[in-house]
Amino acid sequence: MKKLLLVLLAVVFSASCMTAFVGCSSRQDTLIVYNWEDYIDESVLPEFEAYYKMRTGKSIKVDYQKFDVNETMLKKVIEGGGDYDVICPSDYAIEKLIEQDLLAEIDYSNITNRDNLISSTVSLAHDPDNKYSVPYMWGTVGILYNADYVTEDDLAEGFGLLWNANSNTDLADKMLMKKSVRDAMVAAVAYAYQDELLALANNERGARMAELINVTDTAVITSIEDSLEALKASDSWLGWEVDDGKDDIINGVAYVNLAWSGDALYAIEESEENLAFFVPDEGSNIWVDGWVIPKSATNKTAAEIFIDFMLSPETAMKNMMEVGYCSSVKPEALQASEAAMEILEENEYDATEFFEDINRYPTDEIVARCAVMENFSSTVEEAVGDMWMRIIAG
Repeated sequence: MKKLLLVLLAVVFSASCMTAFVGCSSRQDTLIVYNWEDYIDESVLPEFEAYYKMRTGKSIKVDYQKFDVNETMLKKVIEGGGDYDVICPSDYAIEKLIEQDLLAEIDYSNITNRDNLISSTVSLAHDPDNKYSVPYMWGTVGILYNADYVTEDDLAEGFGLLWNANSNTDLADKMLMKKSVRDAMVAAVAYAYQDELLALANNERGARMAELINVTDTAVITSIEDSLEALKASDSWLGWEVDDGKDDIINGVAYVNLAWSGDALYAIEESEENLAFFVPDEGSNIWVDGWVIPKSATNKTAAEIFIDFMLSPETAMKNMMEVGYCSSVKPEALQASEAAMEILEENEYDATEFFEDINRYPTDEIVARCAVMENFSSTVEEAVGDMWMRIIAG
């Protein structure tokens, strides 16, 4: 009986060890990517798997997971949820993760395409030396609109268009706002401080916008709340959106939407409606989303090779064609790649028009009046969070 028990224990122990080994092996062979909705050409994921095999001789599978806004991602990562190898936050969210000591330093010896990056997307305040992040996409926040219903007088109102400041009756129940606290704040603060901003020289507006969108003053938070409450109470108000606003504009459900430039480009190119996009003269946000690697990552080297693959001109062009956003890979690198330019041609773009489109590559004048978001202090974050909960309630 004792011998039988020993044999049974040995079998159980052996099976447990084998299960643990297989589980460990399986995780080592999987790269878990956490990215925004609608933010990659998913055909590049199996291409990366093949590239990784060629580069390392090892096999890997990509487990691709998605989030809707930075705040969703931050909550999950900070609280220890998920088991990610590479994540794609925005600038201020990257800064927060750095401050929380949650990110690993990037080993650039694994990132051969670093020189492909646009200079204006690197060495920014949230990660001055890019020790923890590598830019992926960048763009602006502006207004996407249907030109058949929005007049020149409406456009002259700048961000006031979202509040229907020109009282255009065609815009009743046709305005959408991002259900994203930081983006909604950009529009609200630009509208509340519109006269002050427009009185400044163009290159001074960016500095003032930086102060306002990275608010530390309770008076500014109050003005943002008042503006957003006024928007909700207006006849033009239709509702909140995050990713489906572009489809509502395409389908004529809405005529005006606060939009990220990439969503705007996608909508303009996909729709048969007369759509257009602009960054108001008051100034706005210019954002950079970047790849980061958590300290808890199981596959750090594979994550760095994945980031490098995203920076190859061919992959960057595929992603741009799919999602509409502008890659951090510089135009010169894209134009020098025969494979990338073939993809552009296959998608029936004129190369000159593509690279000169200011909605994709904003002019220096537009960039000068825009500001980059920074992480809030804990006190301000709490005050803004309380304000936002009151705004979205009901």
